[in-house]
Amino acid sequence: MELNRRELELNRAAAERNAHAFERLMATFDRHERTSERLMATFDRHERTSERLMAAFDRHEKEFERVPVALDAQDARVDDLGTFIREMNLKSEKLFQELFRRSDEVMVEHRRKTDTILAQLKDVREESKAQTQALLAALDRLPPPARAA
Repeated sequence: MELNRRELELNRAAAERNAHAFERLMATFDRHERTSERLMATFDRHERTSERLMAAFDRHEKEFERVPVALDAQDARVDDLGTFIREMNLKSEKLFQELFRRSDEVMVEHRRKTDTILAQLKDVREESKAQTQALLAALDRLPPPARAA
């Protein structure tokens, strides 16, 4: 009889520890979910920024296509237009090279951040899986509940 009471007390203590561990696990899941939501918001912001950048590239490209046409129309009126066009083309080329260089830097940085985020998510997933397995293993080691007589 005393042994049953002791086992009952041990089972209750184990149940309380398991309940506490479960609450901590759920808090961890909540933190991970909030982190995931923040990451998704960051991805959305990066995507909007990329879309604005592409729109700016499109606008610049359209403007760049119009410049030679306008310059060619004035070629007959201006003797030194050839020099002007060469200078404008060099400046535009430098500008686009700088834009592409910056775009490449942004893409590399986005890729690095994405890789970091994905690695962190993988770690969180693995940690969560390990915690779940540990909890289930602990539950499996518990003796079956005593049946009421």
